[in-house]
Amino acid sequence: LVTETETLYDERMEQVTDNNKTATGPHITITHKDHHILEDARALIIHHLRRQSHLQNEEKAKVKLFLNGFLQDFFFAPRGDVSDDDHDTDEDSSEEDDETRSRGSRASNKGGTRRSSRKADRPAKSAKLTPVDSDAPDAYNLIFANDQWYAFLRQHQILCERLFQIYTYNTAVVEQELKDRKNRKEPIAQAIKMRQPNPMPVEHYYTHFLSLVKDLLDCNVEPAVYEDKLREMFGVNSYVAFTLDKLISNIVRQSHTLSTDTTCNQIKSSYLKQRALGGAGGSLSTQHSRLNSENSYLKDSEVLLSEHNLYRIYFYKQGSNLTIELLDGEQADETENEEAARAEEAAQNSATNEKGESMDTSAS
Repeated sequence: LVTETETLYDERMEQVTDNNKTATGPHITITHKDHHILEDARALIIHHLRRQSHLQNEEKAKVKLFLNGFLQDFFFAPRGDVSDDDHDTDEDSSEEDDETRSRGSRASNKGGTRRSSRKADRPAKSAKLTPVDSDAPDAYNLIFANDQWYAFLRQHQILCERLFQIYTYNTAVVEQELKDRKNRKEPIAQAIKMRQPNPMPVEHYYTHFLSLVKDLLDCNVEPAVYEDKLREMFGVNSYVAFTLDKLISNIVRQSHTLSTDTTCNQIKSSYLKQRALGGAGGSLSTQHSRLNSENSYLKDSEVLLSEHNLYRIYFYKQGSNLTIELLDGEQADETENEEAARAEEAAQNSATNEKGESMDTSAS
């Protein structure tokens, strides 16, 4: 993933050299098509996180605070249960109420009654982000990050994209089933008892799919059986979900790095500091008023990540677009100089207009 972005960066720089022009803007633009998929992705990641026996409870708590709190705030999504923990010995049974939420079961939320006897052991809640103009429809978040943050966001997006594809396939299957159900004849093999009818309604395929992914992560189902069941439900399009277990495992490792690595935590702390100062997001309509703050945030990030790749990452509430741009020191300076030049030019134009109006008034 990092190599992909570095290649895009090199190609852009070659074009700039050939054309003697400056090129800025994101190298990658990603759209999160459905916020409900963010919920399903988060549930799968936390489900697998709980199974990591090599991680201490404190480490798991940090990762879940990051996933349920910080990440949800960054995506302008509702927070998860940030007070949840891993101190329960009967973990498997208690998590069923929390992790089986999906399209068919979101209406019956049982999370409020879980683990009431463990309140004293729960980790402290993380501070909720209160970004400037976060309720505005054109709000955005800005973070300057390194390779680890970039890789996590890309892997997370890939998971969301594959879940959304499966959900889309399920929607198509349901629509087709509703059309064909009235006129369909009973299959011969089923009529002569050679094949049992499918006991599961197509409307529940996506919910069952999420359960199968959890079984695969828990090694309760063989990969070949898992793939066969997906083919039965979604046909050849199901291949996009064959390696979700490996993808989720990578995401869990990456989220653990973001929650425990010193530099990654410094990036998060810098972001939270800049949120308070107005340099890491707000409303697009008032972005010009935060130009100096955002440039200051960029300078601080260049110092912090002087030995790392530096990424400028935006998430836009309107359209749920995530944009990623790989920067270097010279490019960041050029971008800042261009923005300063545009501001100076606008000020000069305003002064010229005022002078012209004054001369016209004197002449009259």
